[in-house]
Amino acid sequence: MLKIIVSTFLYSLFLLQTFNACAIECNNNKVRILSINGGGVRGIIPSIVLTDIESKLNGKSIAESFDIITGTSTGAIIALALNVPDPNNKNKPKYKSNDIVNLYKDFNSNVFDTTFRRKFFSMNGWLSYKYNSKPLNKLLKKYLGETKISESISNLVIPAYDVKNNKTEIFNTRQARLFPEKHDYRMWEVALAATAAPTYFKSFKINNREFIDGGLTMNNPTLASMIHAFMLCGRRVDFFILSIGTGRTKIENLVGSSGKLGWLKHILNITIDGVSQLNHKQVQLVISELNKDRKDNKYVYLDIVIDKENELLDNTSTQNIQKLEEYGNYLIKKESQEIKNIVSIIMKSYSLLEQE
Repeated sequence: MLKIIVSTFLYSLFLLQTFNACAIECNNNKVRILSINGGGVRGIIPSIVLTDIESKLNGKSIAESFDIITGTSTGAIIALALNVPDPNNKNKPKYKSNDIVNLYKDFNSNVFDTTFRRKFFSMNGWLSYKYNSKPLNKLLKKYLGETKISESISNLVIPAYDVKNNKTEIFNTRQARLFPEKHDYRMWEVALAATAAPTYFKSFKINNREFIDGGLTMNNPTLASMIHAFMLCGRRVDFFILSIGTGRTKIENLVGSSGKLGWLKHILNITIDGVSQLNHKQVQLVISELNKDRKDNKYVYLDIVIDKENELLDNTSTQNIQKLEEYGNYLIKKESQEIKNIVSIIMKSYSLLEQE
């Protein structure tokens, strides 16, 4: 079964490369990928980890340090924000990772706040979406402005689910630059499409297509970004992949005979964590298969188990935000040696570029 999964993946790469006439040559055939999971306000955890990594890069930014940055849902917001170019220097990002941490603290103001009227008519999310999208829209416009994905520093790969056509759509920089009239959207539009989590926010429409949160099918988008790398750089590339989770929870005391009410409390987290872990295992298998021919591929997955009281995607209380920050800092401490290795790999790639 494992061989089937890996061989199917590799064959799909062959087909993609065969029909791709616009592959872009990558530096030294090495591709650096950053992947960020979905998880609502828990996105503060990977933001803190990235802030620590960025502080060790001798002035280089996260956006400059990865060839492809991919993110689902809240991870999409992080990926997009990191790639907004500086108005005074289009080759440099406007924001540092620490600015993204502040973005999540902005969530505390009113994004996950709602009126009594909204609560009443939605039955707190049971009959309709729980939150008005306008505050989120306002926050995303504040940070992302009118920047389009074609203007991103690195190559963006952002999944969202197209409910009208029943398929996962991958918004990406490559298509936006090649076919701007059809695929180049403003970053805030892509962010709203990618974060429209069912029961939380209303679906978001772009060009008569209706999108919801990509986390339902691809909460960990690492595998999609690997396929995208082959499209950009050809088949024979070496990967360095850093994938960061938003915390995973232990679902306990679930009874197999529970009805809808018993399962609904946990089903979204099961979906988020289950899809993420499945993707993680698949990436491990693919990297293992690729390293049979060459040993230069490296995959690092950083995540942490969090308590059930911190699992909610929309808990923006001061206490919860502080706890999520603690999780991020604990993850940095726990993975300190791995983070040193990550920084070393990135800095080495800069040295190789300077030698060319």
